[in-house]
Amino acid sequence: MCNHELNWFGDEKDRTGLDAQSGVAKLTFSYVPSSMWHSHGIKINVTAYRPDNMNIYKSDTESWQSGIEMFVKSTEGVKNMAEAYASVKGKK
Repeated sequence: MCNHELNWFGDEKDRTGLDAQSGVAKLTFSYVPSSMWHSHGIKINVTAYRPDNMNIYKSDTESWQSGIEMFVKSTEGVKNMAEAYASVKGKK
């Protein structure tokens, strides 16, 4: 299992951010010699995966659709309350 962030310490500190839904990560390390453009170091390739059995998470699209539907219903309710208030206030 992996966290949403991996911190690396060596000659220089570095950080690798992962998707919050990542549960497993595959890391590949290779050595890169120094050149005119960069110092020597270890190159890290990270591939993160969300296991299929982590079905408690919705896809981003489903989450956004749900949030937008809630927003539309809320604004509709506020609009209806404002119209009702204006109607009662106008009768006085």
